[in-house]
Amino acid sequence: MHRRAFLRSLETLCMVVFFFTAYIGISFAADQSNNKYEVLNPWGETDQEILKGISPRLESLEGKNIGLFANYKHSAIPIAVSLKEWLGSMYPDAKINIYSSDQQKERELDTKRAETFKKWAQGNDAVILLVGS
Repeated sequence: MHRRAFLRSLETLCMVVFFFTAYIGISFAADQSNNKYEVLNPWGETDQEILKGISPRLESLEGKNIGLFANYKHSAIPIAVSLKEWLGSMYPDAKINIYSSDQQKERELDTKRAETFKKWAQGNDAVILLVGS
């Protein structure tokens, strides 16, 4: 008996809320004639950069300068050290060097170490990006 009375009062409350929200929606719709909207581009504005194609593949890594870029994640440097040893055993005359980044959300060219990074990048014939976990 009490349960039935509770359900009826809940039903009445829901109907009141429904009609009240419908009334508010109608009044908002009627009142928006003076509003002005500005449409924005979700992509934002970006600097136009000249795109370059992918460099041609090297025939071999023998005698080349190979750069290993380790990102900021914890296991990237151990992976880079392991890969350096492995590549060194396969290509003993190759020069392999590691550059590690400590920046999480910033391009390396936008950090304090930008000049060091540029010199490192320009001194390599090939670069391998390592992403740790």
